[in-house]
Amino acid sequence: MPAPRPAPSDAEAFVIRVGNNAFPLRIRGQPIQRLYPGWHIYALNVTLLPMAVALLRDEGGAEAYWLFDGELNYRASTFGDLDEEERSAVVGAIAPFFRSLAGNSLGAMKQVPTERAEAVRNLSPVLRDELLAAWLEQFPQPRCVARKALPQGSLSFAPDALPLASTSLAPLLSAADGLSEEPFPLVLSPYGQSVLRGHHVLRDDDLVLTRFVEPAMKTVFYLGMGKVPGENTPWEPVLYSPRSDLIMTDLPAAWASQIPARLLSWFMADPAHVSAAPDEVVMDPGGSGRFMPGRASSLPVTPPALPGNWPGNTAVPHGAGVGELSTTSLSEAQIADAFRSVSASGAGHDGDDVRKPASGPDGT
Repeated sequence: MPAPRPAPSDAEAFVIRVGNNAFPLRIRGQPIQRLYPGWHIYALNVTLLPMAVALLRDEGGAEAYWLFDGELNYRASTFGDLDEEERSAVVGAIAPFFRSLAGNSLGAMKQVPTERAEAVRNLSPVLRDELLAAWLEQFPQPRCVARKALPQGSLSFAPDALPLASTSLAPLLSAADGLSEEPFPLVLSPYGQSVLRGHHVLRDDDLVLTRFVEPAMKTVFYLGMGKVPGENTPWEPVLYSPRSDLIMTDLPAAWASQIPARLLSWFMADPAHVSAAPDEVVMDPGGSGRFMPGRASSLPVTPPALPGNWPGNTAVPHGAGVGELSTTSLSEAQIADAFRSVSASGAGHDGDDVRKPASGPDGT
C-alpha cells in the first residue's frame, strides 16, 4: 500500500491517546487526517516495538501496516524500507520473544506458552514473518542431508546426542508417507523399541509436518512430507531435528532450509499449539484403554541395532553406557499389536495406502 496522503491541518487527525493527551500520527510533520478510500486503521501497537505500528484493512479484507518513529512520524509501509539502524533496533527488541518461542515450542520436550505471544500475534502476519526472517538471518542455516547421502554407519545429530544408525533413519522417513492422514500418528522410535505418538503441527500446500518427542533421548523431531511449490514434482519425506539443526530430505536445500522459520511462524499464529500436544508421547500397550494405530506399516518390527554400547541395543543391559532409558521398552509382540487396527467401530485404518498428504493451511 502506498504512503498516506497529507491532509488539511484543520481536519480531525488520527491520534494516540494517553490519559488526557492526544498524540497525532504524522507524515512529513503534518497530522494524518484521512486514508485512501475504503481503508481504515483497526489497531495500533505502541508498546511491543520501538516503533509504533498501525494496522490497516480495506473493505475487501486486504491488510497493510505502517511504521512510525518515536515522534509518531510515518516511516515505512514495509520493514525492508527502514534503514539498517532502524531494522536492527526493531529486531533487537523482539529477539527475546523469538528466542523464547524457539525454546518453548520448536525444540521443547513439552511445549509451554511464550510470554507476550498474544501481543506478537496481534501484529500484522506479514510484519511478524519479516521480523522472524531478519532474526534468523543472524544464524547459520540448518544442515540439509539427502537420503542418498546417508553414511554407511551412523549419523550424529548433535555432539551430546546418541548417534543414529543410518539403517534406522531410512524406515522412519518411509513412514512419513500418509502420516498426515492419521488422527493418532504413531511411529517406531529410531532409538529403540518404543512407539511414539505425535501430533500434527503444520499443514500447508507444500509441507505437512508431525511433531514427535523421544523422552529417553531428550529430543524432538518433525516428520512429514513436502514438495517444491509450483512444480510438478512428487512429495518427498522430510525429517527435521531442531536440537542438531539438521534436515534430512531429497528436496532442494534452499527450500528445506525454510522449515524452521515456517514452524516458528506457525506457532506464532496458532494460539492452541501448546494444548494440542498429546499428554502421552510414548504409547503403552499395557495401559488402560485402547488406542488408534498410526501409519507405520513400512517400519520394521525390530529396529536395527545401534552402533556401540548404547542403550537400546538388545545386547547391552539396561543402564550400560549412558544411563537407563526412561521410556517404555516394548517387546516385538507389543509393537506388532500397537500398529494393528484395533477399532471395533471401523475407525482404524489397517494400513491404508495414502500417497499424498492433505493440502491446505487449515491448521487442524
